[in-house]
Amino acid sequence: MVSFYRGIETKPYLVALNQIEVFAQDSGTSKDTLANVSSHLKDWGFNFSIPIACLTDEEEKYHLLTGLPIYQAAIAADLERLWIFIIAAEKSVAEKAIAQIILQSKLNEIVIDPQDVREFIEILNNKRYDLTLIPGIKSGYAKLIAEHRPYTSLEDIQKKLGVKRSLNWLKSYKQTKIYPQDITEQDVKEFIEFLNNTNSDLTSIPGIKSGYAKLIRARRSYKSLEDLKNKLGPKRCLNWLRAYKKIKENATITDVST
Repeated sequence: MVSFYRGIETKPYLVALNQIEVFAQDSGTSKDTLANVSSHLKDWGFNFSIPIACLTDEEEKYHLLTGLPIYQAAIAADLERLWIFIIAAEKSVAEKAIAQIILQSKLNEIVIDPQDVREFIEILNNKRYDLTLIPGIKSGYAKLIAEHRPYTSLEDIQKKLGVKRSLNWLKSYKQTKIYPQDITEQDVKEFIEFLNNTNSDLTSIPGIKSGYAKLIRARRSYKSLEDLKNKLGPKRCLNWLRAYKKIKENATITDVST
């Protein structure tokens, strides 16, 4: 049942960051993860995952109960406001709902659709793909997957590799197929622009020798991370992307050939 208290309804609200009260300033989350989240917050302008807060003794002030890293990332992204779910109760009462909130969050998983399954089957059957890029697939499992090729359906995969294991790998694949955890949407966009730019000195990126530079030019243009992976190889292009990102942070990339 929706509850009301002091005119506040239990539901999501968009509130100013200075209305949120936090006792701990450091969540212990890695700098890379915070930078990743902060970058996406800048791109979108709002948060997808909603922290939980409760009422305080002060009017229009809310005590943060969950999601401190999101709050930190929002500050780093210079957001003025953040979506939070306010429980219309004092802290002692609101905390009783945390267990159910965490449980429901775990159930809010990515939905697998037929296109995901088709792509996953193609990946497992692709001898050139580095399967260990998928979280949970170690070298031993990658060898097992290779030994049981080819795969024709999700049922076939589950029969050969195990039901639970296969579904976990499929979910991990979908979660990481767009961007690995250390890569942001902006990183990919800038890297694609760099590769498509006919004036870019491709060999300024560590790992891109003259032969690879020729290959990159021959396979232009590039539209997405998946397009890069398919045309240049998944592991190779991710290594180049990470090298590009590292050099760019140090402001040493040659954008125009001399």
